[in-house]
Amino acid sequence: MANPELRGEALAWQQVLHLVHAQMANLADKTRDHLGRAALDLTTAYINSAEKILQALDDVRDPRQGEYGHTASVRHLTDRIGRANRALRAEP
Repeated sequence: MANPELRGEALAWQQVLHLVHAQMANLADKTRDHLGRAALDLTTAYINSAEKILQALDDVRDPRQGEYGHTASVRHLTDRIGRANRALRAEP
């Protein structure tokens, strides 16, 4: 069900996204320009969504969980992907 390389890479990218999210949020806090602030806020929201999707993927790939846990993780990942897709389509 899970190969350790994918789980390790997903965790590494999740951590990178977490750091980028924090840096972008700090940059947004310092931005006085309304349009620039809106763009940075939207970017941080997308980065946060990507981080959460990777976390959900890592949960799906966890070989230690049982069948019920795996099913719940798949449902959570599917919901996260659906929300992210709807959010992307809703933006002009």
